[in-house]
Amino acid sequence: MDMNQMMKMFDMKQMAEMWNVESMKAASEKNLAKCKEANEVLMEGMNKYSKRQAELTKEAVEANIASVKEVAASKTVEELVAKQHTAVEAWVERNTVAVKELSEIAKEAQDKASDLVKEMAKVN
Repeated sequence: MDMNQMMKMFDMKQMAEMWNVESMKAASEKNLAKCKEANEVLMEGMNKYSKRQAELTKEAVEANIASVKEVAASKTVEELVAKQHTAVEAWVERNTVAVKELSEIAKEAQDKASDLVKEMAKVN
């Protein structure tokens, strides 16, 4: 291959004909739109997560205050221990449910965003 033939491979007109800039631009715009949509889904999910987390925290504080009052009203050591045991069981159950609920909220948002990104990848 001589130098002229080699230089033809780098001819800008020929390269421009090989690449469809308009279709690349359109694909990039679609990708950006899907990324924006996925980010919006994630932000909505995190807002929902944060709001629910604040609600659960408020509920937990109120429940803990009530438990402390009840435990403090104990008349005997046996009653105190029994009420503490009941309070701890309730605390563990309440927090287990709360963690599951928050995990589901986060998972739902992540799954929706992931589906959008997968859809974007299939198109391209």
